[in-house]
Amino acid sequence: MPDLSIPPGHDRPGAPGGAPGRTGPRLVAALAIAAATVAAAAPLPRSSQAAPPSAPAEATPSRTPPTAPQAPEPIGAFLRVPLDHEQPSGATIELYYELGAPFDRRLPTLLVVADGQQFYIRRGAMSDLQASLFGPGFNVVGLVGRGLTPEAVKAALGPEGRPDWEKSWRLFRAEQWIEDLETLRATLVGRRSRVLLFGQSGGALLVRQYLAVHGDHVRRAVSAAPVEPFLVGGMGLATDRFWEEIGAGGRELQDAMLSAIARFGSDRVALAMTLQRQNFFVPRDRLGEERAHLIRALAAGETDTYARARDEYQVAEAKVLLDLPEGIPARVRMYELFQPSDGLARLAGSGFHPDLENQRNFAAPLLDLMARGRIEAPALDRGAFHRLATEILVIGGRWDHTVDYRTVFVQAAGYAHGTLFLADDDHMLGRLKAGGDLARLSAVFLRDGPASEAWREALARAAPLRFSEP
Repeated sequence: MPDLSIPPGHDRPGAPGGAPGRTGPRLVAALAIAAATVAAAAPLPRSSQAAPPSAPAEATPSRTPPTAPQAPEPIGAFLRVPLDHEQPSGATIELYYELGAPFDRRLPTLLVVADGQQFYIRRGAMSDLQASLFGPGFNVVGLVGRGLTPEAVKAALGPEGRPDWEKSWRLFRAEQWIEDLETLRATLVGRRSRVLLFGQSGGALLVRQYLAVHGDHVRRAVSAAPVEPFLVGGMGLATDRFWEEIGAGGRELQDAMLSAIARFGSDRVALAMTLQRQNFFVPRDRLGEERAHLIRALAAGETDTYARARDEYQVAEAKVLLDLPEGIPARVRMYELFQPSDGLARLAGSGFHPDLENQRNFAAPLLDLMARGRIEAPALDRGAFHRLATEILVIGGRWDHTVDYRTVFVQAAGYAHGTLFLADDDHMLGRLKAGGDLARLSAVFLRDGPASEAWREALARAAPLRFSEP
C-alpha cells in the first residue's frame, strides 16, 4: 500500500529517486504551507464555468525593487464543487487548481492526479512539475484536493472540534475526489472532450477509480507504481514481506525483532512506523544491511540509534497526522487502501508486519465504523475496464515492496488497451527517474500513443531498465 512517508527533496513524481506524496522535508510544515498558501492566495477567478487562466495577473509595480528575482506568480484559479456530490444542491466548497503554463486550447490537457495521502500538488508546484516530467506539449493541470481545503476539513469535524468519522468518510471517500476531477475536466475542456491522466502510487489508484466511472472522458492515461488493494485481497497476496525477509537467513533477526518489540513496544505505533518508513529512505541495495543494523540496535536497547532513526525517517512528522484534523483525509484514504487488501487477516497471524500495522493504525477509526456497520467497505467495479477505448500505460517496479508486481500485470492485462512496462526498480521508480526515462515514457505515451514511432524509440532507450528474469 502507499505510505504516508517520503524522503525530503523527493516529494513529487519527477524528482530524481523520489516518490509521490510529500511537499517538503517536514510534513507538518508541508501541510501548513499548502493550506495557508491556497487560503491566502491573491484573488483569482472563482467560477466553475470560467475559462482556464492563460497567464498570471500583472503584478503591481513596487517602489522598492526586490533584492532577488521573484518567482513568477502561479497560474491558477478556483473551482466550486459540492461539498458532497451526492447532495449537489447543498453546501459547496472552492478547490484551487493550477496550470504548469498558460492554457493553450490547441494542446491536450493533462490532469495530474494525487489522492488523499499525497500532498505534492500544491500552489506553486505545477510549473516545475510540468518542466520536469511532461515538457511543453501539454496543458498540465493539478487540482489541490479537498483534503487540503480548510472548509472541507472543518465540515468533517463534530461540535467539539474532533473528527466525526462518519462525516469524514462521506466527504473524503474516493467518489468525492473522482467527481471533483470530473468537474475540473468539464470546466477545462467541455463536457464532451477528453483529457489525459497521470497518477503515481495512490494517485494511480485514483486514476483507475476515475476510469471505472468516467473512462469515456479519457484519451490516454499513465498509471505509475499503481497500488491496487482490491487485487491484493482478491488474489490473497502478501504485500508486507518484512517478517519473511528478515527470517530468510535464519531466526536470528526475527528473535532480535521480538526483543526490540519487548523493549520499545510501549509505543508500538512509532516502532512500526520507523521500520516501515526505512523502506523509503534507504536504497534497495543497502536496505537489508541497514534494516539488520537497526533491528540489532533496537534489540540491544540502543536508544540513541533509535532516536536518530526516528528523526531521519521523520516519524514524528508523519505520526502527527494521527491527531491533526488535517490528517482526516489521509486516514480515510488509508482505509480505502488497507481494508480491501485483507491486511487485518494477515495481522491476526504470527510475526511482525510494520507496513500493515502502520496502515491499520491510520485506518483504525474507519475500520471500527465498518465493523459496527456504520459505513460500507470500499468497492471498485472493474467491469468497465474491458470496454474502455482509453489507452493506458501501467508502469511497475519488480522490487516494489508496496505494490506486488503481479497486480501490475493484472491491471495492464485487464484494460482493453493496456500497455505494461515492468522496470527493474522499486516503488520509488528511482532508476527510471534518474535517467529521465519515467518522464520520457510518460510524456511520449500520453502525447503520441503506443502505436507511434516515438513510443518505440522511448521503449528502446528504456530497455536496459526493463526487468527480465535471468
